[in-house]
Amino acid sequence: MKVVFDFDGVLFDTAYEAYVVAKVAYQNTVNSDFYCDYEDFLSYRHKVATAWNYKYVLDCISINNLGVGDYITLIQNAKEEDYLTFEEVFFMEREKLKKKCFSKWLDLNKPYPIVQKMINLKLNYQNVFIVSTKDKQTIIDILKKYDGFNISDDHIYGHDDYKKYQNKSAIIKKKILTKERLIFIDDLDKHFEGFGNDTPQVETILVEWGYIPPESQGALNVNDVVALLIK
Repeated sequence: MKVVFDFDGVLFDTAYEAYVVAKVAYQNTVNSDFYCDYEDFLSYRHKVATAWNYKYVLDCISINNLGVGDYITLIQNAKEEDYLTFEEVFFMEREKLKKKCFSKWLDLNKPYPIVQKMINLKLNYQNVFIVSTKDKQTIIDILKKYDGFNISDDHIYGHDDYKKYQNKSAIIKKKILTKERLIFIDDLDKHFEGFGNDTPQVETILVEWGYIPPESQGALNVNDVVALLIK
């Protein structure tokens, strides 16, 4: 059995780190006087797929009469030339923050309880993978802090892979999927699109923590998820 985890919202709560970085990137590329509350930022998090989406989150927050519906429209109509500079500055500012004070940056990324539970289980990580929209090196940097959570670097698929394949199911099909059973664990059920009758060996698991949309149903708690891992 293979197990594929999302990273943001499943293994780690990284929303505050994204808030800190996105604000600076937005101030440097769009509006130097911009400010938003974390709670306003967080209310959009379940609609964010990748880093450049944060530009449009902050566009909506900066214009009082725009909301989540407007955000979705902006994302659907977005052109790369309109968000590319923001995306580049976002990753640049993240790297600056790491270099300035790595330990403080690391503390902005909080593990969910499942991380410690997996460490305690002493799992065989040869069949454990991460598929995320986050840049791979950042995932590697965060995981270094957690002894016993030993996912191989070549089992981590991040931003570059997502940009190439456009969705997580495509990454899994191209890079990980075989005929054996595979469990894919995420906090957003939209990432399960692409699996169906042609992939009967795939079981998709929605967790009840993370950045789950209000309409999500049937999510599992951490103990239920851990029970799946030790079957």
